[in-house]
Amino acid sequence: EVAQRAAASRRPGTYRTYDARIKQYFDYAKKEDFDPLQANVNQVAQFLEYLFVEKGLQYRTRAGYRSAISAVHPGWAGVKVGSSPALEKLVKAYYLARPPARKLVPSWNLLVVLEGLMKVPFEPFKRASLCHKTLKTIFLVAAASGRRRSCLHALTLQEGHIRWSQRGVYLIPH
Repeated sequence: EVAQRAAASRRPGTYRTYDARIKQYFDYAKKEDFDPLQANVNQVAQFLEYLFVEKGLQYRTRAGYRSAISAVHPGWAGVKVGSSPALEKLVKAYYLARPPARKLVPSWNLLVVLEGLMKVPFEPFKRASLCHKTLKTIFLVAAASGRRRSCLHALTLQEGHIRWSQRGVYLIPH
């Protein structure tokens, strides 16, 4: 029972991700002719370098590989792969060399949306279609409920945080 509970400490999606990453690590180890479960720090570092240079993987993805390896590798003298000072320095160097790109998802302006909800096709409410009534209601409930509060809180009308395009208005959170 204890083993089953310990095995349940990770979500099924984590196991699938780890399995795929560990398989790539094992394939690399086979190609480079070393035992992946007894690899030294340099060999693990070479795999991370391969992911950085050859595969061009982003910071978080490479960090995920290190975590996956740490789940199966015994480490060195009590130091796990995930907390190795040498590998931490290497991962930090990768981060500085290629910092994560901030995703610019379409942002929005709450004031513009609320003003839009007060116009046709949402108003007058009696004449609005069921679709427009539903959209308006769902938005107002979500905004009032506090869900995604951090996103709503980060909205600003400051210069540089509003993008106008032919397809609409986009707000970039502060």
